[in-house]
Amino acid sequence: MAFFGVPWVKRMAMHRATPTCIITLGIESDAPSGSLMPDIASLHVVAKLPLGITKTNEVPLDGRETEHFDEDSGLWKTTAWIDRNRIVVKRVHQTREATLVETRQLFDPSSRRGSLGWPAGNEMVLRYQFHLTSSSPQLVDLTINRYFVQEAPSAIDRSALLRRLPSNYSDSGRLSLYRDVASSIKPSQLLYGTPASAMPDSIRSVGVREPVEMMDEEEPKPSAEELEEMERYTIEGRKACEALYDMARSDGWKEAGRKDGAKLYRKDIPNMPMMGRGTIEFQEEIPVQTVFDYIWDPDTKPEYDPMLDAGFSLHVYPNELGIMYQAFRGQYGVPGRDFIVMAWKESFGEDHMILGFKSIDWPDDDRMSKKHVRGKCILGGFEVRRLENGHVELSYFNQADLCGNISEWLVTQAKLDQLKIVTNVKRQLIKKTA
Repeated sequence: MAFFGVPWVKRMAMHRATPTCIITLGIESDAPSGSLMPDIASLHVVAKLPLGITKTNEVPLDGRETEHFDEDSGLWKTTAWIDRNRIVVKRVHQTREATLVETRQLFDPSSRRGSLGWPAGNEMVLRYQFHLTSSSPQLVDLTINRYFVQEAPSAIDRSALLRRLPSNYSDSGRLSLYRDVASSIKPSQLLYGTPASAMPDSIRSVGVREPVEMMDEEEPKPSAEELEEMERYTIEGRKACEALYDMARSDGWKEAGRKDGAKLYRKDIPNMPMMGRGTIEFQEEIPVQTVFDYIWDPDTKPEYDPMLDAGFSLHVYPNELGIMYQAFRGQYGVPGRDFIVMAWKESFGEDHMILGFKSIDWPDDDRMSKKHVRGKCILGGFEVRRLENGHVELSYFNQADLCGNISEWLVTQAKLDQLKIVTNVKRQLIKKTA
């Protein structure tokens, strides 16, 4: 007899073969006296396998360097840290001049699903991403997704967890981890009335999970073509963010004016459209993550970009990659332009994030404007970072080919006008956080 298309014997065998994981965040024991938020020192993963086998793995998360000798490749030096809701592990092999950066992230795909068709429920995705650089000119980028269905929720003392958040919350990676965990806990996972003394110096989450193959085989799953497409755009998105990072630090920028506290710059690139840049500082106490979340949300763009005529999402992949359509009003008697772009966000350390986008080929649909001329975004995006003086700096970049017989003066003026949106972003955020 089969259930969900899987024979009962096979289902039971797979269920019993599924490991139970106990994940513990270890707290730094020698935290400063009176510290409201002791640092997370390490991640402990205990996997209970079939036949009574138990495996334990510890990853230090305090940034200290450790050494590991591999029989096949030799000595690796490793550092690990928490970046928002991701764990980042960096391994360096000096002899081979190789660097491997690995990130691990757990999320609920139903909150980010697009046309790939994941159903809502208790499913979770564990994502591993690998980025390898070496003396060889070839780079290696690899993303692995493991899909699970959560069978039993964890019991977590939310009150004790929230008590570890200081009142003057700042947006550091370690604090973000506590905030994200606390905000995502469901009522069925809570333990009420647990005294603070019962909360150990670690946060423990125990869950039994079984592979997603246990789901109805009729449930839609991403095709090989869709996964390949997602990986291709992911690599392009990461390259766009890295290109913006390098562009912001390159020479050749010329000041092109100032507007309401924003500084405008232009950079001439041989045989390419000019790159524009608008930069503004926030003296107000606004976290980097708050600024970035605001510009990442496509629904907020009409609030700060008066030139936007229409905009909507074409596709949202489960790894936070987005495909968007945007149409902009014309200026100076020139018809408006529209663009189809892919957007990707990347972290370059604590309090430093970049949103990169560029044009891609994508089928038209009936929602798209017939009166706009299709332009090409060669490279664009936002950079949000905290400066040494404690202020947050927001920069907007735009290098676009407006496609058409337009005078150079009009093209330049239109691009410089667009850079002023950083002023509107600041104005809107101050209003929202007041």
